[in-house]
Amino acid sequence: MVADGQWRVWIWRWIAALQRELTEGGLTQRAAALVYCSLLSLAPLLAVSFSLLKAFGVHNQIQPFLLEMLAPLGNQAGEISSRIIGFVENVQVGVLGFVGLATLFYTVVSLLGQVEESFNHIWRIRQPRPWVRRFSDYLSVVLVGPVLLFAGVGITASMSSSALAQRLIALEPFGTAYYLAGLVLPYVLVSAAFAFGYLFIPNTKVGLKPAAIGGVAAGLGWKLSGSLFTRFVADSAEYSAIYSGFAVVLVFMIWIYLSWIIVLLGGAVAFHCQHPSYLRMGRRNLRL
Repeated sequence: MVADGQWRVWIWRWIAALQRELTEGGLTQRAAALVYCSLLSLAPLLAVSFSLLKAFGVHNQIQPFLLEMLAPLGNQAGEISSRIIGFVENVQVGVLGFVGLATLFYTVVSLLGQVEESFNHIWRIRQPRPWVRRFSDYLSVVLVGPVLLFAGVGITASMSSSALAQRLIALEPFGTAYYLAGLVLPYVLVSAAFAFGYLFIPNTKVGLKPAAIGGVAAGLGWKLSGSLFTRFVADSAEYSAIYSGFAVVLVFMIWIYLSWIIVLLGGAVAFHCQHPSYLRMGRRNLRL
């Protein structure tokens, strides 16, 4: 009975802590601001990643990856991903010149700067990175993150299409293992991407275990909310009747907002795992 009571207290502390981060911490307002920054920086970010991924030969996996990320939008995911890919392909990094290339990178760095500011707020850090470190650290995130993520998707796709893999899939228990890996791998990739951001973006020393726990929590939350959001989109035919052609944009913005809420809450989970003493506080900021 004591252990059961301790578990209940522990769960309620976590719920209260995350609620404090949403209300007193202002994560909802920060998520709304990040939606605006994301819409401005999405095409430049993908253009930079697309140019870098060409060198690794996995740039063709951008559209399948976008379809996976936008799957909660239902039938509208294909239309939105095609439009985004069209924007990215029209941006020719090689002919932009120095000013255009600098503007492109500055847009990407500005988005990551807003993300760092939100993460620093969660981690109670008031001092941001210096500008010199921002460019070096942010560019490492832009370089390493998409390459690993898209490479993993590309390796999975190439494995399923090879003749040897097809033979192994036809045999048991390899077929069942491959099916289970196909179910688990998207969760692992998304959780690893979140954990990578929690580990390197805040301007403080984040432990690997708290970042991994936050990444898993955000990954599971993102997948669960995606399933619920798919039902919401399927049952929201009145939005199309009211907003007509703008319904796609509206649903897309709502999904980005929910995604940022989940990302910020995952960062809060990582913070409270590394500093569990904050779970016992009644307020986020102590007022004397």
